[in-house]
Amino acid sequence: MKRIISIILIGAFCFGLAAPAGAVVVPEKNASFKEYPVKNLTANSAIVVDRASKKVLFSHNHDLPWVAASLTKIMSAVVFIEHNPSWYSTANILSADEVGGGRLRVASGALMTVKDVFFSAITGSANNCAMAMMRLSGLGQDHFVAMMNFRAWILGMKNSRFYEPSGMDVRNVTTVDDMAILADYAFNNGWIRRAATTFWYKFNVISPEMDKSVKNTNDLLIYDPDLYITGGKTGYLDESLYNLVITTKHMRETRPELIVIVLGSDTRQQSFDEAKSLALWMWDNYDW
Repeated sequence: MKRIISIILIGAFCFGLAAPAGAVVVPEKNASFKEYPVKNLTANSAIVVDRASKKVLFSHNHDLPWVAASLTKIMSAVVFIEHNPSWYSTANILSADEVGGGRLRVASGALMTVKDVFFSAITGSANNCAMAMMRLSGLGQDHFVAMMNFRAWILGMKNSRFYEPSGMDVRNVTTVDDMAILADYAFNNGWIRRAATTFWYKFNVISPEMDKSVKNTNDLLIYDPDLYITGGKTGYLDESLYNLVITTKHMRETRPELIVIVLGSDTRQQSFDEAKSLALWMWDNYDW
């Protein structure tokens, strides 16, 4: 019981659970409001939430269970950070960390910092690095996964279940409702937010000595004239199609921050286009 309480307190410290100061403005439909045309979506489910007030501005199949794929890594990052990693200590990638899919291409035993492992997992969505994060936590896989599900329960993610930390297991399931809760919580943390919004992460492998770089899988970070991305993660498996979570502000105008999630878009580009379309539509059709 003491360990569980300490984990909750660590989470509160790391992520900041205190209510924001001052009155929160709740958005309302404006005079020219039009419903978003759901027929434009290829995504199987979607949601848009005003981040400040937590008001849902749009939802489509909001409670439909969906394969999380690499969105799983958001929860893995939360659990990893809540166990106070030593960012600049050394770590390695082992053959036991290999689970297939996208990976950091280094030899077994390659030595780097814990920070490099973390950024490779979140920025580059490297599955072997997500598994290494779990190992480096010292919890063991069963306990680490139990903490992922415990954190989901604490947050109120009623329809999510995790079986491993990389997202390769198709039994990792979530909903857009639950992912909105997780995105709001996780992207409050500076380490996760920084890794999720870094487009290129470059570092030096200590041994064998080499330069490495990983590219973010979220193409909206390259440059978008309308969206300023404040957090995000992509996910793909054949069983999930293309998943995307973003938190975003308007690039040019003062518009409130939104959480936008699409699960199961037909193509990678459509996941980006549909998330952007939803954000712009809500900013145009609501007043704050």
